[in-house]
Amino acid sequence: MSRRRTAGVLLALAAFYWAVVAGSVLYNVFLLPNGSEVGYGMLKRGCYLTDAMLVYVECHGFFGAQLVRWVLSLPWIIFQLKFFVFGSRSFLEILIFVPLAVLFWGPLVYPLFYRWHRGRETS
Repeated sequence: MSRRRTAGVLLALAAFYWAVVAGSVLYNVFLLPNGSEVGYGMLKRGCYLTDAMLVYVECHGFFGAQLVRWVLSLPWIIFQLKFFVFGSRSFLEILIFVPLAVLFWGPLVYPLFYRWHRGRETS
């Protein structure tokens, strides 16, 4: 596979990642109830936003609840990860959180690097 084709595939995957994150943000903002609105732990089927130390989405009672939970929590993971990276006090924490930050933030910034690199290539 050539570099150009690999870059195109990575750009398509980054666009899909952007769409998932943007869709999750929109769903979280407009459709997802807060835990205090439904009663924490009282909801038998569905999802709600909770803030037990960290903000995340909790889902119960349907097939694929764990996958939906992860997808809807993805924007919160991305947002809160920067606090762990920049708040790290030990070398071990940095070794753990920096690769996670690259994994979660990499697809979000890849289109910018792709565009920058393509601009340098033509000039």
